[in-house]
Amino acid sequence: MDIVHHDVGQAPPVVAKGRIYATEELWTCHQGVITRLYKDENRPLKEVKEIMETEYFFLATERMYKTRIKRWGLDKKFKEAEILAMLKLKRDRDAVGKDTRFAIRNQNVDWGRVVHYLKRRPGLQDALCLSAAADSDKSVVQWDRVVQYLSERPDLREDLETVTCLDVVCRTPSPVPESLNPAPGLRFADEILRILGGFFDGVFQDSVWSVVDGALCTRGQRPSRKRLNKWCGVMGGVYELLGRGETETATDILKNEYNFIKWIVQNSDPELTYFLCYNVLQQPPQVADVLVPYACGMYAAVLGERHPLTLIWRRIRAAGVADRVGILSAMVRYTSLYLETRLDVLNVTMNWIHGLQGQLLEALGETGGNDFQRIVSMYTRAAREYADVGRLKDECKCLFALVGLHSTAKRYDLAMQTLGRAHGVVEEVRRSHPAAEQLMQMWAYGEMGQLSYSVMSAGRYKKKKNYTREHAYAMERFGENSKEALSHMLEVFSALPCRL
Repeated sequence: MDIVHHDVGQAPPVVAKGRIYATEELWTCHQGVITRLYKDENRPLKEVKEIMETEYFFLATERMYKTRIKRWGLDKKFKEAEILAMLKLKRDRDAVGKDTRFAIRNQNVDWGRVVHYLKRRPGLQDALCLSAAADSDKSVVQWDRVVQYLSERPDLREDLETVTCLDVVCRTPSPVPESLNPAPGLRFADEILRILGGFFDGVFQDSVWSVVDGALCTRGQRPSRKRLNKWCGVMGGVYELLGRGETETATDILKNEYNFIKWIVQNSDPELTYFLCYNVLQQPPQVADVLVPYACGMYAAVLGERHPLTLIWRRIRAAGVADRVGILSAMVRYTSLYLETRLDVLNVTMNWIHGLQGQLLEALGETGGNDFQRIVSMYTRAAREYADVGRLKDECKCLFALVGLHSTAKRYDLAMQTLGRAHGVVEEVRRSHPAAEQLMQMWAYGEMGQLSYSVMSAGRYKKKKNYTREHAYAMERFGENSKEALSHMLEVFSALPCRL
């Protein structure tokens, strides 16, 4: 049973002669995809336009494309000085037997386009004695002819020097790898990741998302965890109802909260895309079968049929159930890796995503795999680097992240050892930075409480009842967020079990 979405009354799109053209927001969202097709894959504009229409339902005129291409710095037109610089570099490298690939303004150059340029400039061919050369030999040029030509064109000398130093890059081509024919499910996942990567590139390039003072912001506003917590509360109740087969009741809740859900989607919360994938993967198949169509319909109703996130979830819905887990897992991993290139390891959003990714890998039985170990290694390395430069507070944050990861993987001995290291850092701060002591102790207290809960849930330590009792006693006597409560827990820390 699909959950029906309300009409949200969006502003009317641009319409001309019966065609609905892309809005400025859609240009921003698809900028990464268009850049990849036009610049990275070097496709003609006509082909880019056809792909965007057929695969992304993105409609725009050629003139609209040319305007954006110029604005984004993707223009492929050669300057005469660039042609001369490439001819010189190719002649010099050919003389020592090196193959050459050129890039101009960070765009790879197809040598056939250089030949085409020369064909359209017969006067330049004559000046460089290229008119009699075969197409494949257009790079054969006597440089003294170029020098003579430049003497007649002093206006090009400065341009040539600038281009040679800054704009034209040459490199030896890499060996061509053997072609692979991936399975249909992998090709489907690859297509979705390309759309997702293009969406991420677009929102960052247009500053819809930006990093301000280390925080990942939406349109300059810091993220509010309260709204995501509310989302989690709403959806948590929905998941429980769906799990019991009470679809109608779940639908009523979603209808009542629709304005809030619409608002959080419209505001492009950076964490929501990740969280939806995480949620679907965490649910049993019968619940996921309802959530996937809902997510698809939600994005279509709020953001429009042609928005990248709508296209992604439409493809997820079309994929078979067997491929769904692999596709969503790939999206979770891709989002984490992408944001790691933009955010510091101690960024709040990054910590949150890594924590959820760890929980997901544990649920999938993959805490022994490379993805989980990569996250653990990242925080281990960061803790060591912060310790080396005396940034004790940041070292402690990394250690607490490791405590959480080890607890998630049910490696309680490692979690307790790491918590012991963090306690040592707290004690060092106590001596050297008294003002920061209480805050760091509160962090430690929170980690102890979480570890206590995990140990109690696992039921694998003989002394867990004693530890849990001490934890409850400290909270009752001193209060949940008091310095005295933490001190009490630190005193009994030596009694914690360290072996299974």
